[in-house]
Amino acid sequence: MGKVIPANLNNYPRIGDRPEQQKLRRTIAALDRGEASLEDLERVQREVTREVILEQVEAGIQLVTDGQIRWDDPVTYFARSLEGIRIAGLVRFFDTNTYFRQPVVEAPVRWQWPVLVDDFRFAAEASPVPVKAVVPGPYTLARLSVDRYYSDLPKLTSAYAAAVREEIRALMEAGAQVIQIDEPSLVRHRDAVEVALPALAGLAELERSDSVRLGLLTYWGTLDQNLDRVLELPFDFLALDLVEGRRDLEGLSRWKLKGKVFGLGLVNGRNTKLEDPAELAAAVKRIQDSCGFPWAYLQPSCGLEFLPRDTARRKLEIIAEAARLVSE
Repeated sequence: MGKVIPANLNNYPRIGDRPEQQKLRRTIAALDRGEASLEDLERVQREVTREVILEQVEAGIQLVTDGQIRWDDPVTYFARSLEGIRIAGLVRFFDTNTYFRQPVVEAPVRWQWPVLVDDFRFAAEASPVPVKAVVPGPYTLARLSVDRYYSDLPKLTSAYAAAVREEIRALMEAGAQVIQIDEPSLVRHRDAVEVALPALAGLAELERSDSVRLGLLTYWGTLDQNLDRVLELPFDFLALDLVEGRRDLEGLSRWKLKGKVFGLGLVNGRNTKLEDPAELAAAVKRIQDSCGFPWAYLQPSCGLEFLPRDTARRKLEIIAEAARLVSE
């Protein structure tokens, strides 16, 4: 049986029910009232980042993230630093009860400076285990933007891809060895593969050392008939939502790719119901027997920010326990 690494996906709840877990909310409210400074907010963001990294590690996770504590949403944090972008009003993020501030493209999109490097370096110094860097995907950025310059989705996707490419290069130079490109829009639109694959292929072909793993994440749906084409991209790993996209399991078994690394999103990140570790381990074993890959990441189906913080931690503990059972 191949090795299974318990991993977090991307975000993590920034605020919990306990009073000590609400200091970020209190600080943001104080900043809005003029009673706190940006330096106060930065200090608290660093404290909460350390806390959520420690929670992941204590839960048994062997590949953590910084929890995206500084991200107000999955889009704005990166997009607002790009040239040619104006950030507008709030729009619902897919079918969730959360919102993002929509990028409006008014001029050529250009990368200006590293957006995520300082966050990665801080997390790497704070974590006793490897840290995964997470970057929003170009197709999702394009799909969630208002395009008033290119008036062409493929051109806008290509422009965002050029910016994402520079960010990935900066992360690799900073020492990131696992980098994930998040593309939830890839499972949402009929033209997704035709538009997104040329841009994603360019990212997958980025020159990198043997120690760097560059991967692609989809969630909240299934790639279905497009899975084969996505699998052909030269990414080092492909992470899938196998809760809302269970049909993709059939595609994995059909390919039986030796040496291909998968992220198995088998723990529901949108439901508070807790999985049984033994049943989860049995599901992983069935997948590995069917697909024949040597090792995989076991992780949530999507980000954990939609769950209560204590539930999110328990979900990670279940992932770690299931990975241990698989190894036995």
